[in-house]
Amino acid sequence: MFNDKKLKEYPQEIIDLAYHYHKHKGANPYETNYSRIDDCLEAKPESLFIFDKTSEGHRFWADIFFNNDIDVFYDKYPKQSIK
Repeated sequence: MFNDKKLKEYPQEIIDLAYHYHKHKGANPYETNYSRIDDCLEAKPESLFIFDKTSEGHRFWADIFFNNDIDVFYDKYPKQSIK
């Protein structure tokens, strides 16, 4: 179910993608439109965009934000190794 974590409590890569979808009109029909990233960081992720309006889909985001399984993100978007 829902958890109490705010967006700022997730890794930067997840923050960046969630903010991208928040700013994308097709994924965010909500009236709340945080124009600054700082405002988004204080919000709960489920209030920022509709999960199934993204290419990753609802299950992907639900696993991350409701089940706290961030490995799902890195399975799809592996961290780039620094050479």
